[in-house]
Amino acid sequence: AAQTLKGLGSRPINFVRPLRSMHVPDLRDDVGVGLRAEIICIGDELLTGGTVETNSAEIGRFLRRRGVAVRRAVSVADSLAAIVGALREATEVDLCVITGGLGPTSDDLTSSAVAKAAGVGCGRLAEAVAEVEAALARRGHELDPIQLRQAEVPVGAALIKNPVGIAPGF
Repeated sequence: AAQTLKGLGSRPINFVRPLRSMHVPDLRDDVGVGLRAEIICIGDELLTGGTVETNSAEIGRFLRRRGVAVRRAVSVADSLAAIVGALREATEVDLCVITGGLGPTSDDLTSSAVAKAAGVGCGRLAEAVAEVEAALARRGHELDPIQLRQAEVPVGAALIKNPVGIAPGF
């Protein structure tokens, strides 16, 4: 769900809003904090000015409401080295939330990067394939072989159902 705004000159800027609303009321500063988190937003479009990144603010409010303190939010390029580097820097936190990079195209590298950072391989799970097939069917699409990239997850990862997208989280 992207909205186009007029940017510099005649080039439009895409303003991305989360697909699921995570709006929460403003919070008091004295809310207790337990877990610490980091948010990594992935995508060249976030760094080139083509898309205004708003997911980290929404995710930050969502986590804060649940007692999780976000210590850092970063945007990185669609690059295996950049994503792995950001993951390896996230050592002082209990939770790392990653947005972007789970699609079927060659620049969607999140699964491979998480596997590399964790020192494991990446594989296609039958359960993930079923999730991708079901999501495509809900949209009236057949499974295309390129879509199967969205079923590749780091070995040992637990799947997170994605009710609004195609690729399951992990």
